[in-house]
Amino acid sequence: MKRNLSRLTEVELRDLFEALCIERGEKWDVENVRPYNKLYLEIVDVAAEMKRRPGDARHLLIPLLKHEDWQVRLKAGTNTYAIAPQEAREALQWLSNTMVSPIGPEAGFFLFWIDRGEFIPT
Repeated sequence: MKRNLSRLTEVELRDLFEALCIERGEKWDVENVRPYNKLYLEIVDVAAEMKRRPGDARHLLIPLLKHEDWQVRLKAGTNTYAIAPQEAREALQWLSNTMVSPIGPEAGFFLFWIDRGEFIPT
């Protein structure tokens, strides 16, 4: 569903980001990844809107790096790496070390591409 994200406050965007991540984690099904992937695109849209805000509202995602839900931690890590690289790396490395699919491998690949210099978070 397309939302008018520009009308949401920064806190509402953070809350929506968190809710979408939790929902995404609940949708994981190796035999049907379409709903999981669809939520990824919605999360990308929310993070992009937060980045567009004056002062980059993604800073509101930093506390989510310690969230109890691993999907929230993962997406907070990948979306805050540019503004809080050490904290994001710690969260992503911890997730990668778990090797719990799909979160662990996704976190590991994210760090792999950064370390190779093939991906530079912005």
